[in-house]
Amino acid sequence: MKKMKLNELDGKLTSRTVILGVGNEIKGDDGLGPYIAKGLDSEFIAIDGKSVPEAYAHEVISHSPKVVLIVDAAKMGSRPGSVGIFKKEDVKNLSFSSHSMPLSMLAKHLENNTGCSVFIIGIEPEDTNFGINLTDTVKESANDLMKLLIAYKKTDNEKNNGRS
Repeated sequence: MKKMKLNELDGKLTSRTVILGVGNEIKGDDGLGPYIAKGLDSEFIAIDGKSVPEAYAHEVISHSPKVVLIVDAAKMGSRPGSVGIFKKEDVKNLSFSSHSMPLSMLAKHLENNTGCSVFIIGIEPEDTNFGINLTDTVKESANDLMKLLIAYKKTDNEKNNGRS
């Protein structure tokens, strides 16, 4: 399993980047994907994919993105709140929230239909029991991740002026 560094996204993100948040908001830290999608909806194209992100593939494709970030809780064997970023081929041994389609297959589908780059961002959950909110640890990591993604975003004008 090859984990990328988050700074590899620096300069690759624009307002045309699609954030696909994945998870169930009533299962504690599993709700971090939708939390991040809502938190970034003024900066990027943000979609709450709930627990069925494949059902939102058409909506993602309709935006013709160059970059898609799929954000979900992921059991990576790290400390709660740890963040990992992966390409589709590197997530086979990770345990993501339960979906009917593996995120690697969804990423491949999006890449094949748009030519975009898909990155899967996982945050190690602390508690995914029903009926609780995000834990403070995971919420802090999610907030830090949102600030970082905004900082990595280039304006569309910078992209159009050839400074990519």
